[in-house]
Amino acid sequence: MNRMKILALLCVFSSVFLGAKRAEARIMIEPIASYQSLHQASTSLSVSGLLVYGGRIVVGTSKLAVEAEYAQGSGSQSFTAPTETVKLTYQLFRLGLRTTRMLSQRFDLIIRGGAQDTKLKSVWDASGVVTTLGDRWYVRPYGGLGLEFYLSKKLSFLVESTYILNSTSNLKQNDFQTTFGINFHF
Repeated sequence: MNRMKILALLCVFSSVFLGAKRAEARIMIEPIASYQSLHQASTSLSVSGLLVYGGRIVVGTSKLAVEAEYAQGSGSQSFTAPTETVKLTYQLFRLGLRTTRMLSQRFDLIIRGGAQDTKLKSVWDASGVVTTLGDRWYVRPYGGLGLEFYLSKKLSFLVESTYILNSTSNLKQNDFQTTFGINFHF
């Protein structure tokens, strides 16, 4: 699988890239389990309560690290006027850079950006008429800010907002994700 080879090369490249600061460099594996709200302006789709799970590998220092992430999720939203149901399945691969700044002993600010390869499939059921949208992979740049609150050295709570750039000419077509999650640091 090509994506797994990319993740393996990322880890090797990152440890060579950060070799000069090997004493500071670390590898973190973070399971992801969160609820997200997703607003996709290109299809006027807004889904809250999207259950997302996956994992993130972070290699580097707090000043500069490389991150690779895989996540998948599903959710649904019902509307009453007119009667519609939207079922959403979601997969993503992210590869990017991040920096972490300590705000206090318990709070960190995370700034991240990179490229996201996403497959988003939505199935609309409007009074028995079913329409399927998406179901293809597309690559887009992303940027995000997060606030991480450490409950202990191994457990933290994360609030994160991520902006996915789909169009530079029409900013209303860009996507916005809000994530609330718990991270386990190994």
